[in-house]
Amino acid sequence: MRVKDFYIMWLEEVKKPMLAYQSFYAYKICVYNYIIPLYGQLKMDELTKFHVRRIYIRTYEKSSGVARVIKTVLSSSLKYAKRNHYIVEDLVTGLKWNKGLDGEKETTQKNALETWAVIKMFQCAYETELYLPILLASLMGLRRGEIVGLKYSDVDFKNKQLSIQRQLGVLPESVKEEMPLKTYTKQEISLKTPCSKRKLKMPNIIFEALLEERVRYEKRRNRRKKEFQDLDFIYCSSYGRPRTSGYLSIKLREFITENELPYTNWRNLRYTYSTMVLGAGYDLQAISNTLGHTRKEFTADVYVDLSKIIKGYVLNTELLEEHLSIEPLDLPEEMEELLKEC
Repeated sequence: MRVKDFYIMWLEEVKKPMLAYQSFYAYKICVYNYIIPLYGQLKMDELTKFHVRRIYIRTYEKSSGVARVIKTVLSSSLKYAKRNHYIVEDLVTGLKWNKGLDGEKETTQKNALETWAVIKMFQCAYETELYLPILLASLMGLRRGEIVGLKYSDVDFKNKQLSIQRQLGVLPESVKEEMPLKTYTKQEISLKTPCSKRKLKMPNIIFEALLEERVRYEKRRNRRKKEFQDLDFIYCSSYGRPRTSGYLSIKLREFITENELPYTNWRNLRYTYSTMVLGAGYDLQAISNTLGHTRKEFTADVYVDLSKIIKGYVLNTELLEEHLSIEPLDLPEEMEELLKEC
């Protein structure tokens, strides 16, 4: 079997049924943009560790972020190939991926915002549609897909708790042409990992913003009784239709440009949350659980901007309170329990 045929089979038959749409799409980009162009015409039994490492290095030269994904793709696919006798030799175990690479060229691109930038972002976003999503990402660490997937039924108004139970995206087996108009990218899908299902306490600033959003939701529903789609989504259009994570990305870019803010994206806001809370002295395992990660090592490696921690980066709640009505950050239940044990 040729490398090209193996990877198309592996993507469609093995990985597609088990991966979320975003992860599958990332794998697909790696296969079609990097693996197949280099060695697609080779036979599987002609592959060597040299070829595997060369794919990684070629990718790393363009983007270290993509290289991390392609390392996962190569490891997973070639272990599958060995188990199922597409190849005889183990091409992954003991492979020196980074040997000979110069430094850590644009490694993780973790760029947590400084406190002043967070404050300015909150000020500029206030009374805009991005205010609540920005708060959820930077003060609770939610992902884009989780934000657009939130419903009012996920809110415990009495205890000020938020249950993260779903995200919006594309189910791998769905066919766009068979879906109702404007619903293909707004399907309710499972969270990224089992650990992503979690219950979090809300800081008061987020709870207040959520109540204001609910008032707007009721006004729209009463004003557009016939056209309004009462689907219970918190972040939705004026007609009640849910938004997509792609829509959030576009709006954030426009918002940053219009207000001349430091560049950031939704993932960087999660970096900001992780860095702020760790810098304030909270437990890494608790932060990892709050973000919905399986391992605290992954949180530290990928989501914490150590350069900010080293500089004494600590969330200054007094400074925040000068500009906004904000309480010191409430900890989610999981964090409180873990901190008691530490």
